[in-house]
Amino acid sequence: MAYVWSADVDPILSVGHYLISYGIKNWALNRGDALLAINALANLEIPILGGDVYVSSGGRIKSSYDNWHVNKNAGESDDEYLKRSVFLSMDYVNSYESSFGDALFAMVPGTKRF
Repeated sequence: MAYVWSADVDPILSVGHYLISYGIKNWALNRGDALLAINALANLEIPILGGDVYVSSGGRIKSSYDNWHVNKNAGESDDEYLKRSVFLSMDYVNSYESSFGDALFAMVPGTKRF
């Protein structure tokens, strides 16, 4: 079976809208599912590198052209980066407001820590 991200990540993100018909191999999740996914990724020790925001309106999904990213800082441990990426991703998803439709979030997971 071919995975978009991995055997661990795909079941978490696949609760969202699959964006392949828009040329994007990822899922866009509503706010509640995105927050649950961030927690699930954190429990697997997978940081969130960032993500893109889409809006759903009138049965169509379009890019809002908004996004966030979390780069690892010099000297930052993997554990510190994981915690910061989770905190910043949660904050972004919680505080995002859309005036064009329902916000959907497509996340980019990092590599699982071993």
